[in-house]
Amino acid sequence: MGRPSEGLRVRWKRGWAYAHFTWAEHPFRIALRTRDKEEARTRAAHEYAQVVNGFTRPVRRQSGKLLDLGDVLTLWLESKRTSVDPSFYVTLEGYAAGFNQFFRSLGNIDEATGAEYGQRRLGEALRTTVLRELAYLREFLEWCVQQRALQRAPTIPKLPKKAKGVRTGKQRAKYVHITEAQARAILALLPWRTKTIDGRQWPLRARFAFMWQTMLRPTTIAKLRVPESWRSGSKELVLADEDDKNRWGRTLDLSPEAVDILERWAPKEGLIFGDHNHDKILKRAACAVLGEHLGEQFAPYDFRHGGAKEALDAGAPLRGVSYQLGHTRPTTTDRYTAPDRAAGRLAVRARVSAPKKHPTANRPQGRLRNG
Repeated sequence: MGRPSEGLRVRWKRGWAYAHFTWAEHPFRIALRTRDKEEARTRAAHEYAQVVNGFTRPVRRQSGKLLDLGDVLTLWLESKRTSVDPSFYVTLEGYAAGFNQFFRSLGNIDEATGAEYGQRRLGEALRTTVLRELAYLREFLEWCVQQRALQRAPTIPKLPKKAKGVRTGKQRAKYVHITEAQARAILALLPWRTKTIDGRQWPLRARFAFMWQTMLRPTTIAKLRVPESWRSGSKELVLADEDDKNRWGRTLDLSPEAVDILERWAPKEGLIFGDHNHDKILKRAACAVLGEHLGEQFAPYDFRHGGAKEALDAGAPLRGVSYQLGHTRPTTTDRYTAPDRAAGRLAVRARVSAPKKHPTANRPQGRLRNG
């Protein structure tokens, strides 16, 4: 005899809300992704309606436990592992994490929310990026139909034709390249700590010194925590997917200088460097070292760029630098190897010091005759 239908109930686990009910002999336990009671009731009612109307069907593990959206996305990713390039698979994981964070449940994906997702992403990324994400969202929904997780795939609207989207973050036409000596000179002009912010004085000089050493993005450094990212005595830094712009969770080896910075400045628990904007004080220091013109263009990202270029110039393997930077494709790192006069000077020296293997124009013997 099948399991009888059971009405909707909202239950809580570790402060998070879940919708529990039974329909058509299937027990449902759906994560509502909220801690708010009013919001939980609204979302629970929506989830219940999606199931009752036949739009959402249960997907089961072999053990019979029901899967939420995150679990279904994980199964979909596993089905793609052998059919996509390994370097792109990391990007695909980022798309899946974005879908899970926005839609929260499989039943929430419909024409309206699909359009909302596209519009929101246009405010965060270029049109080409959003088009690619939506293409994989449609592919995921078709896969759900094949796996009988959905009765039909909802329509995901196309993007407006004139919408171009935006580049991620504040973009500059050209970054300011600094050498290690210039980086250390700028750091020496920064105070050790910030003024009291949120009840704490945060490490300032150490923040940018750590960026030079690790080549991490400013947004990633702002999320580093003890003990999640690092523990005292460790020579590794652990990044979660949500810590990285590309949602690429990975473990990084730290240089002795980077380890020393963390040992000295990391608290016993919580954020290490904090999420605060220090552009003004950084520009003042940069102006003193680089001059007014370059100093005004200088930004925190230039410690990342400079550290990466110094590593490449020192002979570090491209793939290794790409891994540190969080680039899923080494070709993205190519812009850090942009031509410059210093590199050209080295090329000239190499030609001069190398044995002559090609004919050169010798000085003519005697006087040239006219005609």
